[in-house]
Amino acid sequence: MATFLAVFEWAIWVRYGIWGLIGLFFVLFLLLVPLLMFLIALLEKRHLRPLVSVEPGQDTKMPRASADARDAALNAGFLDAGFFTDSGKKRNKGFIALLLSQQQDVLVLIQWGAGIARFQLISHFEDGGELVTSNALNEPDLTGQREDLVHHNAKLPDALNDHYERIASSGQAPIAFDAQSLPEVLLKLKREHVDRLILLGLAKNLSEPDRWCYTPKGAAIMSTHVFRKMLETITQATKGESKGGSPSRQNPAL
Repeated sequence: MATFLAVFEWAIWVRYGIWGLIGLFFVLFLLLVPLLMFLIALLEKRHLRPLVSVEPGQDTKMPRASADARDAALNAGFLDAGFFTDSGKKRNKGFIALLLSQQQDVLVLIQWGAGIARFQLISHFEDGGELVTSNALNEPDLTGQREDLVHHNAKLPDALNDHYERIASSGQAPIAFDAQSLPEVLLKLKREHVDRLILLGLAKNLSEPDRWCYTPKGAAIMSTHVFRKMLETITQATKGESKGGSPSRQNPAL
C-alpha cells in the first residue's frame, strides 16, 4: 500500500512538472519571440534592389505552384512581361515573373527562390493607394496606403476573381501600368513606400545608397503585427479555418 501511494504521489508530481514545463514554454514563447522579432526588424538593413532581366540561358526553373500560377495568368489573357531577378547575391537571389492584364490595370508578380514561392496581384491608384491580393503573408504596410488581402494557399484564378471584386468595390479606376518599364515602376513604388515610412518616423535612410531600416517605433509596430498574424495563422490552422484558401487582411494600425 505504501509503495502504491508513493508511486501515485510521484505520478502527480510528474504531471504537475509536465504542465509546469508547458506553461514555462508558452511564457517564454510569448516573451522571447516578440523580442526576437523586434530585434530582427530593428537591426536588419534593407535594400531597394532594382529588378534586372534574366540573362539568356540562366536557370529559372519554377516550382510547380509558381508554374501553375503563371499558366493560369496566361490562360486568363494576361500578357507575359518577362523574367527578372532581384539583383541580390547569388545565394539569396530570387526570381520574378511579371504578367500584365490586357487593360494594364492588374500586375501579376510571381516570386520564387530564396525560400519564397508566392504570387501577388497588384493594382495602384491615383491617390497613392494600392490593392494587393496574394496567396502568402507579405510584410505589412505600416503606412496604411496598401490594402493587403491574403488567400492562404489559394489558386491564382480564385485570387484574381477576388481582386477584381475589390477593385469594383473601391469605386476607383486603377492607374494603368507602363508595360515598357515595369521594373522601374515597381522600384518607384517601393521608394515611395519607404519615403512615407520615413515621414511617419517609422524608418530612416542609411548612409549606404538605397539602404534603409526601421526605427525603434517602426520595428515595434512591425514585430507586434507579425507576431499577432503568426498567432492568428496558428489558430486558424488548428481550427482548420485556413483550409481551402481562407482570406485574411493585413492592415496594421499605427
